[in-house]
Amino acid sequence: MQQHTPGFSQSPTHKGYHKPMHLFENMACAFFRTFGITQPDDQTRRRAAWFILALLVVALCGVSTVGAVVYHWMHS
Repeated sequence: MQQHTPGFSQSPTHKGYHKPMHLFENMACAFFRTFGITQPDDQTRRRAAWFILALLVVALCGVSTVGAVVYHWMHS
């Protein structure tokens, strides 16, 4: 178990990641630190990063679908 320290002095390890995933892993760490959740191990942090990415993709698809339906409805 890792020791929780305040601030952003601890950076997560990014072994085996492409650069775009660093952003999502940092977002996960910021979430854990903001809400005072104990810092997870590397595997859980990676899972959280993929979960954040999946949520953003689903939200983008949802907004795009609603926009396309509204656009189609207004122009037909």
